[in-house]
Amino acid sequence: MKPASIPLVGHSVYIYLILSSYIYIYISPHFMLNYIKESFYELKNNVTWPTMKELTTNAAIVIGVSIALGLMIYCMDLVWTGVFKNIYGL
Repeated sequence: MKPASIPLVGHSVYIYLILSSYIYIYISPHFMLNYIKESFYELKNNVTWPTMKELTTNAAIVIGVSIALGLMIYCMDLVWTGVFKNIYGL
C-alpha cells in the first residue's frame, strides 16, 4: 500500500512552514508582546468610544430593525404558503 501524500505541495512549502513556525515561536514573542501593548494603547487613547446613550440608541435601532425584518419575513412566508397551497391543493 502506497503512503498518503499531498500531490500539489512541494518540499519548498514544507520548508517554508517549518521556518515560519520557528520564526513565530522563537523570534516573534517580542514582536507579539509589542503588538499587544500597542493595541491596548491605541484602544485606550486613540479610539473614540460611544457614550452610553449612543450605545443604547443604536442597540434599540438594531433590535427594532431585526424584529421588523423578522415579522416581514414571517408574513411573506405565510402569504407564499397560502399561495402554494391554493395552487397545488396541498
